[in-house]
Amino acid sequence: MPQISRQSPSDMSREDQWMANFKALREFVKSKGHFCKKHTTLNNWVKYQRKRIAQGKMPEYQLKLFNDLSASRLEKYLQNNQ
Repeated sequence: MPQISRQSPSDMSREDQWMANFKALREFVKSKGHFCKKHTTLNNWVKYQRKRIAQGKMPEYQLKLFNDLSASRLEKYLQNNQ
């Protein structure tokens, strides 16, 4: 399973760390067809991103990436369940 970034903040910028975590999520969704299950580090990251969205704190480009991934996951689900 793809792992979220564990590098220290001094090694990566927040933007780089967010992108590394997003890529791990994208790979997980690509291989499994759904967002991760509960009680995983990656799931905790997803929950935090959803909280940022609800609070209006996510930058527009991150929101677009996150929403595009959600839409592609939904599209794949609908294709497989028709």
